[in-house]
Amino acid sequence: MAKLLVHERAGVREFELVDPEVHVGRELDNTLRLPDPSISRHHCVLRKTELGYEIQDLQSSNGVLVNGDRHQARELADGDRITLGQVQLTFQNPRSTEVPQRPLAPSGTVRMSPAELAALHAASRPIPEIQPTRPVRTVPPPSPEPPQGSALARFFRQLFGGGR
Repeated sequence: MAKLLVHERAGVREFELVDPEVHVGRELDNTLRLPDPSISRHHCVLRKTELGYEIQDLQSSNGVLVNGDRHQARELADGDRITLGQVQLTFQNPRSTEVPQRPLAPSGTVRMSPAELAALHAASRPIPEIQPTRPVRTVPPPSPEPPQGSALARFFRQLFGGGR
């Protein structure tokens, strides 16, 4: 869970970012109220985005500094130091530094039906390479007896005798 650490004279106060927008300022209608005279009534807003969180200055008198640089709007990363007037905050979002990983193989015993196992094996087999088809030349079957006038017939007659 993302949170802001508000560094105060009395110590550090944690504020969890549970809403999609968190308004920060001196007025009572802000989500995070900072009763410091250097903070504007409506100083800034933190918004949850697809990638994490961003901070946007709401035309405050003293501006929004992230890691010492003034910004109108900026994406926040885990560990960023935010300065609003004289108030120091630290943004923490441990999930932003984690790379979601899924296990490559299940650990432990996995039970599968025969159909699931067959599908798993079918998916792991390499796809056979398709060979181009060649035209097939058809050869007529040999006739039982060669025709009388052919050269082959004359050869057999000479070899085995018979006839001319």
